[in-house]
Amino acid sequence: FPTRVRLDSLDYEYPAMPILSWYTFTHFDEYLTSVSDGTQAVLSHVQNDSAAWHCQNKLRFVLIGYSQGAWVVGDAILAMSTTSLAHVSGVVLLGDPRNHGNLIAHGIWDNGHVFPSDIQSRIRSYCHIGDPVCDATALDAVQLVVALKQHTSYANTGDDAEKGGNFLVDELTHG
Repeated sequence: FPTRVRLDSLDYEYPAMPILSWYTFTHFDEYLTSVSDGTQAVLSHVQNDSAAWHCQNKLRFVLIGYSQGAWVVGDAILAMSTTSLAHVSGVVLLGDPRNHGNLIAHGIWDNGHVFPSDIQSRIRSYCHIGDPVCDATALDAVQLVVALKQHTSYANTGDDAEKGGNFLVDELTHG
């Protein structure tokens, strides 16, 4: 890093819901509301800080989301103004329920994140094969419980988290 870089970390507080509420539809409306609340929190923070710092144009954001947080961050990216997007150095999504994927694999919400071309190079999305959240297939209840282990393994395996972290450092220092 250059010698004069200040890094801050912020956790966005919103009423996240467990992924099983999606599959069981027991709290589906609350799940979608919590995504919307989280998206608004991210947008508000990025837009307010970008506006406050725009004269220096040195403020940079890296956004990271896992599971519902990936959905939130992805939706926030899609809703950001060009001015706010200019302050986003990099984005890492892990286990995104709106993973656009391909014809075979996509997230459980198959209206996936399709990002504008001007930010695609600054985004990395990681999805483990068999993760029922971002690599959705028709699963019965037993398969779902087993497959959820894939969804909760992003922090344990470290590989995707490390790749994502390295990507963000590179974007901050060279992007």
